[in-house]
Amino acid sequence: MNNNEKEIRLKTGGTQMVVKYLKSSLRIISRQKSVSFIILAGLSVGLASSFLIMGFLRTELSYDRFHTNGDRIYRIIAHDTLHHTDVPWGPLVLGNMIREEIPGVKEVVPLYFTENFTYRPAGVQTGPAREFSGEARILCADSGFFRVFSFQVKAGRPQEVFAGPGKVAVSESQARKLFGEGNPIGQNLLVRSKGETHSLEIRAVFEDMPAGSSITADFLTGMDMAFLFMRNDLITNGQVTLDETFLKTSWYAAVCPLFLLLEEKTEPEQVERNLAELTGKRHPAGTTEYRLQNLYDIHLHSGHLFNLWIPAGNLRDLYLFSLIGFLLLLVATTNFMILTTASAMKRTRESAVRKVLGAGMGDLYIQHFTEAILFVLLAFPLALILVEINLPMINRLFETRIGIYHNSPGIILLFLLITLIIGLLSGWYTGAFISRTPPVQIIQGSPVSGRNRAIFRKSLVFFQILSFSGLLTGTGFIQRQIHYMLHRDPGYHHENILKVRIRDDAFQTHYPAFLEKIRGIQGVEAAAGTLWAPPTNSYFNTQISLPGNPEETMAIEMIYMDYSFMETMGFRLLQGRFFSDERGTDREAVIINETAAARMNLENPLSFTTDLGHIIGVVEDFHYHSLHNPFEPMAFVPDPEMTREVVVRYGQGFPSEMVRQGIMAAAFDIYPDADVSVTPLEDEFKRMYREEIRLKKVLHLFTVLIMVIASMGLFGLSMFLTELRTREIGIRKVFGAGMGRVMKEVSAEFLKMTLVANLLAWPVAWHLVRGWLRQFPFRIGFEWWIFLTAGILSLAVVWLALGYQTWQAARTNPAETLKYE
Repeated sequence: MNNNEKEIRLKTGGTQMVVKYLKSSLRIISRQKSVSFIILAGLSVGLASSFLIMGFLRTELSYDRFHTNGDRIYRIIAHDTLHHTDVPWGPLVLGNMIREEIPGVKEVVPLYFTENFTYRPAGVQTGPAREFSGEARILCADSGFFRVFSFQVKAGRPQEVFAGPGKVAVSESQARKLFGEGNPIGQNLLVRSKGETHSLEIRAVFEDMPAGSSITADFLTGMDMAFLFMRNDLITNGQVTLDETFLKTSWYAAVCPLFLLLEEKTEPEQVERNLAELTGKRHPAGTTEYRLQNLYDIHLHSGHLFNLWIPAGNLRDLYLFSLIGFLLLLVATTNFMILTTASAMKRTRESAVRKVLGAGMGDLYIQHFTEAILFVLLAFPLALILVEINLPMINRLFETRIGIYHNSPGIILLFLLITLIIGLLSGWYTGAFISRTPPVQIIQGSPVSGRNRAIFRKSLVFFQILSFSGLLTGTGFIQRQIHYMLHRDPGYHHENILKVRIRDDAFQTHYPAFLEKIRGIQGVEAAAGTLWAPPTNSYFNTQISLPGNPEETMAIEMIYMDYSFMETMGFRLLQGRFFSDERGTDREAVIINETAAARMNLENPLSFTTDLGHIIGVVEDFHYHSLHNPFEPMAFVPDPEMTREVVVRYGQGFPSEMVRQGIMAAAFDIYPDADVSVTPLEDEFKRMYREEIRLKKVLHLFTVLIMVIASMGLFGLSMFLTELRTREIGIRKVFGAGMGRVMKEVSAEFLKMTLVANLLAWPVAWHLVRGWLRQFPFRIGFEWWIFLTAGILSLAVVWLALGYQTWQAARTNPAETLKYE
């Protein structure tokens, strides 16, 4: 026989052996249908859940990575040394100075976002503004925009958008929405903002900005339009005029995000030093420090910034989701190992006979490896199908657009690699468990176990119990904190309150008439106006001198309102009185909160006159912003001309929708061309705590999934245990043990294990949760009943998972289990 023939025979023999193992594995899987179904279901759900979380993490971590020069793009952050706040914008004058005086900066691009407009194609005949196509986002920039950022242009000449006034670029989706399949280039778009209508010629179409982009917009236009929008959007104290000269030259007109593109070898630290030197010489007040933030850091490292125009991610939540995904993967792996071992234990006699007939340890290993790999290869496509089916639901839950593998097939290879590793681990564990047991011991029916293997097996179970006990505890605390935030008394009326916002340049002109009309609606008890109704993320700060030391100042937030706002909202008066429009002197008066009184160290606040006016009252601290913010000094100033929003309080028993419809009718009667929104104040609370509510839902979903997967593993373990202890249970019954006692004896070890797992999980969960709670100045404390509830639930899960198989074994006739003795 020559070498070629030997090689062919070896290849043929190897192929036949692989086919033999595959056929054997398929026969075993089909023979144990119920066990195989449980194994596949648990593994598929576990893999799908892990893949979805990994997809979310990948989406969050890849924000803005599509920009070619992203590592050299930086955003300027302004740190106010007086108020100790950071904001993501700066003055245009600073951008011009950087461009001219700081070396190493290739481009400076100012941006201005606005959503306060409506729009329609010029050729469409419509009625009032509420019949326009609806709201979107306009981004104003200069000619460096497409040189800095890697947004793709589909048609037209984008540089013409910045060449002169009256030009605009539109996104692909907006172009289809407005013009269908027609050519939008050269068409005119009518944009209306607070009663002003502007005609913009479309000069380019750009691809929809990616879901993973911090910068998003539907329309792109030049900075000449930004100055028009700023006049309508921005609010001043009446001491400055928002003309183009002021906005271009004043250091105090800090309203634009400023992005820098650095030269390739420029160090950002050197630019920051040059920036500090420049502003130290030029900034008139010298109270602002400017820092650089890389584009890649914007999404996950901007939670501390005020007045964000770019939505930010939450890094703490990302760590938490990473932990959940890791636990899900580990629980799915241990669950799979436990179940495949339980399945293999039913075939120990078959393995023993094969060993007696000459099968080596390698043969048994290969058999179990083949079974495990076959299981994971069957589970893998099922997991991908589950991912695809549930992706829309997960996107709604996470409030994002997760692209698992549509744009990156490489992620599939990563998922497949993870799946194969799980199969190899399980095959190794099962093969080691079975192949190292003497065949005589198996054939005689002796327990197939060993001290080391028992410890390892129990460790897997212990880890599963530890995981879902810890998650139950953590979820309990997070749910309590979110409930506390949503239901904590904010310090004012928040039920039966509607917030009304009207975008119309004639709002102030007809404001008194509008207020009177609202007050006449059936069910309305009170109505009043303010600059920003609580809860809000907007703020307006100033400086006032401290009593006894005019040179020393204190930052204080100013709340503008009309004379009846504080009574309408039900703020609690501690000293003095509220404003009254019947007192002419109240126009120069001010009310402060108790934090302001304490910071100013005023023993008798009503006798003191601040830079803002004479103090006539002190109100109890209340949550004007979210519970993420501590109480800060506040001053309430009566100025009806500064009102931008109206709050309406209606009586108990009156349907909110009826009152809302009445307000809408009144608004369109007085402001026929206005854009009107009426929302319950409670919806504003939910919107403010959107991230926390989302976190609660995600935790609930994946905690339940971990419990279900772990329960499957425990159920499989109970099958394994009853295989080992069938005769022991039979002997106990022969000697008079009742069913309850038998179940107690069998389950006692795992109930003790559950108690120990809880005792270990609780401090770990509390440590992690306490770190999460520190971000809230107002938070819950140590609540022992959450630990107790988590312990009871975990005990119940373990008892139910183990109880069925134990009960089945306990009710079996002892004669059946002892017939071979």
